[in-house]
Amino acid sequence: MKLFGKIISGKIKAELLGRFGMVVVTGLSVLLVGIFSFAWFSRNTTSGGSGMQLAVHTEGYDIFIERTYDGVTGDIINVYDSAGDYPAIAPAGRVKDILAAGGYDFTETSTNEAPKIAYELKNDYVFEDKYNLMPGAYGTLTFFLKPASDERLNLNFTIRLGAYVLGYDNEDNEVFRELTTEHDSDVLNLLKGHLLFFTERDGATYDGFVYSGFISNGEFSFDTSEHVAISGTGTEKDGSYEVTLYWEWPLTYYEIIDNISDNENAAGDVSTGKYPAAVGSFLSNTEYFFLTVGADNYEKAGFYNDADQIIGTNANAIVVYITVR
Repeated sequence: MKLFGKIISGKIKAELLGRFGMVVVTGLSVLLVGIFSFAWFSRNTTSGGSGMQLAVHTEGYDIFIERTYDGVTGDIINVYDSAGDYPAIAPAGRVKDILAAGGYDFTETSTNEAPKIAYELKNDYVFEDKYNLMPGAYGTLTFFLKPASDERLNLNFTIRLGAYVLGYDNEDNEVFRELTTEHDSDVLNLLKGHLLFFTERDGATYDGFVYSGFISNGEFSFDTSEHVAISGTGTEKDGSYEVTLYWEWPLTYYEIIDNISDNENAAGDVSTGKYPAAVGSFLSNTEYFFLTVGADNYEKAGFYNDADQIIGTNANAIVVYITVR
């Protein structure tokens, strides 16, 4: 059986039969990314005849992005908004307006010009000629880190997943409401297990992907001393460091458990299977993967699909917030 351009084993054919309605729902999702950038500085104190002196030396950096998507220059949200009646309510444009009202910029490409930038996660998965966020989708999140000096930068980043759902106000007007941990913790928890992020990926095609550096706790770091700066392009990229994360929404529960590495180093990020062993350990967080807990893999597979349905029903748009500290 071939589904979504992938060969699906007989083991999960039955599991997929009930998912087609859900896939249409989750196809409404659009991803936006917000990045905050803060200057950092070090303080050195020296004492002398005149007493204590404070010397503040500031070494900043800039984060910038490329507003391109699969060869298309410009804001890819236009692609979503012009997708006809699929999705019918164009949630991308609505959520874009909400984020813009919250100070996110959709035109600038650098945190030097706008402290909060919003842009689109690159989705490499095409379904019915559209880049829908749905089970089976995968892609990258890329930005560039440019230090103001040659000194080492070691930055810690945090990823937080958020979502918006279409609702109605007291006058029955359509509004998008942001999901909150107070009222929507189940949905937000499920996003943590169904949209996985990694710092490394080998392989040229979906069937050959091998991930490592699983971001299990929503945090990752980037040390410029461990990477090589870009040079020789004659563009603003020269002197910067490319930071790329890899994401995937696993198609099924079996897609995960049948492809987990048996090997794990101290960091838990060495993989001989598609997913590092750390993903297998992460499955113990059942609230991130399943609507309810099953006793065996067959039940878990169904509850994983049910969780997809819950995400698709309650999240018309998903937002990934990245902060650096």
